[in-house]
Amino acid sequence: MRVAIDAAAVTERAASRSISEAGLKHLPETLGWNPLRLIGARLRDFLEESFPQGSLFYPFFAIDRETGASKPANFFYWLPCHYLRFKPNPKRSSDQAMTPHVWGALGRQDTVWEMYHNKAFQAFVEELPFWTPSPNFNQCVFRADVYHSIKAASFTGFEEAAADNYLRHTPEQCVGYVHFARGCLW
Repeated sequence: MRVAIDAAAVTERAASRSISEAGLKHLPETLGWNPLRLIGARLRDFLEESFPQGSLFYPFFAIDRETGASKPANFFYWLPCHYLRFKPNPKRSSDQAMTPHVWGALGRQDTVWEMYHNKAFQAFVEELPFWTPSPNFNQCVFRADVYHSIKAASFTGFEEAAADNYLRHTPEQCVGYVHFARGCLW
C-alpha cells in the first residue's frame, strides 16, 4: 500500500513536539520521534537519491530560546511511503505456521510466511529499495545494497537488528535485513 499524510496533519500533531535550537547538535541523523521518524538533511538526501518515489518529508521546527519562535531545522519527519503488509483472505493453517529467522519488525506472521514461500511476493519486495512493515512508520526494512550503503555512509541513529532470529531483537533496534529460506540476504 502506498501511503501519504497531509502536511497540515503532521504539523498539527507535531506542534507540541519540539527541541531548542541548541539541542539539535545532540540529535543523531535518525531517531524515533512523534508523529514520524526524524531524520537529518544528509540522510534525507540519501533516501531521495536511493528511491525518489519512496518517501515524503515534512519540516521539523526548532525553538529559538531567546525569542521563543519556531524556525525550520535541518531535520525532517520521514514517511516511508511503501507500507507492506500481506493480509491473506484465508487464515493460515497449522501446517503453514513457522518460527521465522528474520528481523522481528518484519511484521505479521502472514507477511513473514509470504516472504519465505511466495516467489512473486519476494520478487515484488526485491524491487523496493526500502519499505515499512509498521503502521507508525518508525521501522524500515532496506534492500541489502541500500542497507550496506547506509552502513558505509555511517549515518547515526540506526540501531542494527542483525541477530539470526527475530526473538533475539530488542524494541530499539530499528533497521535490519531479511534472511530468506533460500539463503540469500535481502
